[in-house]
Amino acid sequence: MKKRDKVYNKYHGKCAYTGKLLSDDWQIDHIIPKCEKLQKYHIIDNHNDIRNLFPTLKIVNHYKRGFNLEEFRYYMMDFHVRLSKLPKNPKVVKSIKRKAYMLEVAEAFEITIDKPFDGIFHFERVAMMREKFFHEKEFPNNPIFKNPFTLTQSFKITGGNE
Repeated sequence: MKKRDKVYNKYHGKCAYTGKLLSDDWQIDHIIPKCEKLQKYHIIDNHNDIRNLFPTLKIVNHYKRGFNLEEFRYYMMDFHVRLSKLPKNPKVVKSIKRKAYMLEVAEAFEITIDKPFDGIFHFERVAMMREKFFHEKEFPNNPIFKNPFTLTQSFKITGGNE
């Protein structure tokens, strides 16, 4: 099986960040971007390690840019504010395109002006549900059911199929 197929199958053909079904133009995202040095993480030796690769919607990968996971999470936390500042009826072509782009990102994450991003990505929800299913009775107060993962925790759950 090709690496691209393995990445696609990690979340059953869904975007790791939004949970939306991937279209034909889906892309592979590097959780730790190629522009960032790996030495500080001590988790992987290669940016193309399968644990560092996520299947993503093209628009999400583009919007994430060179952010690592935590930077992207932080950036998304006030997306609803940026959304609220968009012009109501833009006249300039550039503004029309920007508004359409921002609305596409908002739709992918199901964010509105009144409904901000909750800080948890799809791959984390999948892992939390799996943990809850298998360990809720044993560990009822486990904080994993309430909080997003750290980057190190995320790498522990990104290697296999969900």
